[in-house]
Amino acid sequence: MACRDLLMRASVSDVMEPCSVFVSSHDLVTRARAVMRSSGLRTLPVIDGGRLEGIITARQIIRITSTRSNIPVAGIMFPPRLIATPTSNLVELGRDMVKLEISNVPVVQSYSDKTVIGLISLG
Repeated sequence: MACRDLLMRASVSDVMEPCSVFVSSHDLVTRARAVMRSSGLRTLPVIDGGRLEGIITARQIIRITSTRSNIPVAGIMFPPRLIATPTSNLVELGRDMVKLEISNVPVVQSYSDKTVIGLISLG
């Protein structure tokens, strides 16, 4: 029971990792594809000036078949379906991630301040 109690009290800040892998809305989709390949992530946050602007997924990138494309990330990114704050409840976030089939969630300073401070992974 002690482990379960500990998990129920855990927050995102207890397990989040720094967000070191991301792309800018001005980057080309081909760069986003390369970043995904090298990092192994299937979802990348789109960050401009430290603020979360959207996300891009492998599913979207697969649709771009050319190895030379001048399409910017802004052209295919979309708003994140789920974001977290450091004080978000970890159990509830995990349930939402499983329900929405999301493997990575950006952690922002607050719901009004979208400054990215970390990333939480389902794994």
